[in-house]
Amino acid sequence: MHVRILGALGLAAIFSLTACGSSGSGTPATLTKAEWVTQANAICKDLNDRSHAVAPKSEADLGTAMTKVSEIASEDIPKIAALKPPAEIQTDAAALVTAYNQINSALKAAAATATAGDPGGAIKAMQASETTLKPTVTALETRLGLTECSRSS
Repeated sequence: MHVRILGALGLAAIFSLTACGSSGSGTPATLTKAEWVTQANAICKDLNDRSHAVAPKSEADLGTAMTKVSEIASEDIPKIAALKPPAEIQTDAAALVTAYNQINSALKAAAATATAGDPGGAIKAMQASETTLKPTVTALETRLGLTECSRSS
């Protein structure tokens, strides 16, 4: 069961993405693709590390852990949205942010399910989310050149 619990939390962490960066003028500077990818990968690594640090120790901890990962994602997804990608990747970057928000919504719902006493239902919900959204997310991350964002460890 421990593997299933970690797997469910891992699914949540896999889909989380963040990045940062702006100019001093208050308006984000347009980044080069390389700058955008470097910043996104660096923050994704940090997000993965923070998500793994809240891994549940038991099924009873699953809801709390999923809630914490969702909070981390809720802090960080807006950071990637605030980046100003170059025109060549704007469409894919926007689609990725949309997909990450969908995953985070599914994670919040799964966390509520686990907290309400149905960790198995939460795991199934995250597996369904993975089946539905992972192909799109993986394709976008590959096209964008992101290597850290779906890394599970």
